[in-house]
Amino acid sequence: MQVFTGNKTGRIFFIRIEEGDDVLECVNRFIKENKVVDGYVATAFGTLSASVTHYITTTDYPSSFNFDRLKDKPIEVASIDGVIVDGVPHLHAVISDPQRVYSGHLEPGCKSLYTFEMVITEVEGLNITRRPNKKGKMQIESK
Repeated sequence: MQVFTGNKTGRIFFIRIEEGDDVLECVNRFIKENKVVDGYVATAFGTLSASVTHYITTTDYPSSFNFDRLKDKPIEVASIDGVIVDGVPHLHAVISDPQRVYSGHLEPGCKSLYTFEMVITEVEGLNITRRPNKKGKMQIESK
């Protein structure tokens, strides 16, 4: 196990994502415009009209994934959280439609419906990045 410690909590942002906007595109644009290097999504919730998530389907290498794509149905977002490392978000979601619950890595294609709100907290002084490990999987490391 490795532990990375920041110096202090920086800015805290409350974000409203407009109806029809792609959630991940908004997060990426927000990070760039506000020059957020490292931080975390403290909470995110709302509704979507479409979503794309993926989850692993094997414990072997190379890993494989399955994608859940939902469109033109009411989707409730129970939670999205994750980290921002070196300006790149890694977010996971728990969402549901009227039939079932889905969980996985957030992908482009998640379109905000009625309400979508998010809180992002900046962490200063972490000095971290992501690099592939010996098996090719990205992991947090010191710069």
